[in-house]
Amino acid sequence: MKNLTHLLRKLDTHTVQLLRGWVVVYVTLSFGVSAFAGNWTDDFNAQRKDPWRVDWKAQGTDAGWKVKDGFLTAEIHVQFRAEPSYGIYRFKAFPAPYHDFTITVKNIGSEQADFGITLGKRFPEVVDGERVPFFYDFFPHRIAARRYGEGWNDTLPPGFREPRHPKTVWKTRELQGMAVHFSQGHFQLFAEGELRADFHDPGFAPIEIIGFVIVGTENVVGTAWADAFTLSGPALEVSPKAKLATTWGRLKTGK
Repeated sequence: MKNLTHLLRKLDTHTVQLLRGWVVVYVTLSFGVSAFAGNWTDDFNAQRKDPWRVDWKAQGTDAGWKVKDGFLTAEIHVQFRAEPSYGIYRFKAFPAPYHDFTITVKNIGSEQADFGITLGKRFPEVVDGERVPFFYDFFPHRIAARRYGEGWNDTLPPGFREPRHPKTVWKTRELQGMAVHFSQGHFQLFAEGELRADFHDPGFAPIEIIGFVIVGTENVVGTAWADAFTLSGPALEVSPKAKLATTWGRLKTGK
């Protein structure tokens, strides 16, 4: 023990920090996902492209996403398309699948468009050689079930999937706080802290796609906004490789 103490005294401070860091990495990986449980928040105060990517933009649709002045803003303009069209801003800071989590969005609203949180899953059924994702969209004023894919009628779910959400419309196009909780196919929607919808879709677990979605109609320019996005939950799956990269990166930068 004395020899070890003498050796550590001879090492420079940076080397000692790295050694301690490897101990933290080892202990963290040993305890698993729970060590990374907590909140992941994007308050949109800086342009960070890594946690998000633009997905599923239909033909004939201009769907733009911007991060500015602490807000995520979206605009959609549909041209020459009879069906409602869409754009998705997909979350990718943590890799899928997502098992047990809560999403909270602050100051969310829209004008001339539907805007909210979308949760998707690909089912085994193949249509035209493709596993078309099925989505539940949680808007401030209603819940919708859709499929998003090139060339599809987006207003209807796939024929092999029967939606389970309540078909209720609320008169709240804007909310100061909206939350969606998911656990093993069980969905709960909260508006301003109060439970608004509670339903279960057997087999809809885990979630493979999380994101914001904006849906617009032809020849109408729709706009939308959100103040902050938080993802929390003890069962967010992060691979050991991802954990190691994240932890080691923080150690090297001293953060």
